[in-house]
Amino acid sequence: MKVYPNIFSNNPVDRVSDLRSDPSWVEKTLNSEKTMICLFWRGKAFISKHKSIILDNSNPEQSNPAWFPLDFFKGQISDTDILVFIGLIEDRAFFALDVSRHTNPEEVLNLATLGEFEDLMVLAPQAINSGELAMLGQAKAIFEWNKSHKFCSKCGSPAKKNISGCRVTCSNDKCGMIFYPPTSPVGIALVASTDYSQVL
Repeated sequence: MKVYPNIFSNNPVDRVSDLRSDPSWVEKTLNSEKTMICLFWRGKAFISKHKSIILDNSNPEQSNPAWFPLDFFKGQISDTDILVFIGLIEDRAFFALDVSRHTNPEEVLNLATLGEFEDLMVLAPQAINSGELAMLGQAKAIFEWNKSHKFCSKCGSPAKKNISGCRVTCSNDKCGMIFYPPTSPVGIALVASTDYSQVL
């Protein structure tokens, strides 16, 4: 029996917790020519076979997560879109952008000829570059957290997210509560024989 690794673990990025809450650093990093952005639409990630928008070590024979430079979205990013900083790999920054406000993002963002949006669980069995699905899984989790924290749970006032998407703050100055994505460790075990031919 072949044992498959958990492809949503082993995220390769440096989350730079000392920098990601600094608006000036995030803004500068976002505008770097090396920065890459992946797209999400209603929980699905954009995938492609085009060599120009997939990582160099990806398999060009199959669809892979697509990564775009910021210039691709000039004039298209709205304040209502959720932008999330994923992290750094060496000197390259990775962000994720949720474009769920669009009914037809393929048409609005000129994506129709480049690929399609797909659910992460459909991508899980494929031989996608190690670490990329973990990065997308992290982005999706933070998107979902942002969507469920639009209001302060203490006073009910609207909540404001910071520029990297890793924190929301109550807009009521008298309250000022700050919220962060929770860490919820989970352990799942499968009891099997030593050759994995039988399970309990």
